[in-house]
Amino acid sequence: MASKIIVNEISAPTTGVNANKIVVPTGQKIVATDSAAIVAPGMTLQTVTHSWDTYNSPGAQLSVQTYAWTLYPQSEIQLTAKGANSLFLVHYQCPVASRSASAASTDIFGKVNSGSFTALKVTANSGSNGYYGLGTLWGTNSSDDWSTPSLFSANVVGNSVGDTIYFQMALRSGGPGSDNLNGTHMAGHPHFTGIAVVQEIAQ
Repeated sequence: MASKIIVNEISAPTTGVNANKIVVPTGQKIVATDSAAIVAPGMTLQTVTHSWDTYNSPGAQLSVQTYAWTLYPQSEIQLTAKGANSLFLVHYQCPVASRSASAASTDIFGKVNSGSFTALKVTANSGSNGYYGLGTLWGTNSSDDWSTPSLFSANVVGNSVGDTIYFQMALRSGGPGSDNLNGTHMAGHPHFTGIAVVQEIAQ
């Protein structure tokens, strides 16, 4: 017959061989029903991954205007927060083929629930119009550029347990006119996959 104990705090003995220890005997386990049931600062509460086709899938191609950040819906990754005000480590690895502009930049944006997407890293102030992002692709007008920028962001998001957290890459043209990014019109570029990984860390 199972028993249930309800307590506010458990204390270890202060003397003896097990002083300051709470010992679980060999062969016994403390089993949590959820990854957030046992929490200590610095613990990984969850890891979520997402991958997408950067070449053929619908929405893989974007027309991005000069100096204007455009969200990349194909890259969206979302998770339900297991902790409050957690630290979120966000890593994107996304091949980007660029045509038309002299440079294209990438950054990471995020939002909580139905809020607005905002940049999680401040765009660098250097360069004309400050268009440089976390990953910048360099080339010449009317040429194809191919790069795999690795984007990483570490942010504490003001959230509650159960909130839905969203992350997306954003891209920005750095040359005259618009910049076409990815898609099947990029002749000669092979099939690639974009990858996103998010870790929620307890605080």
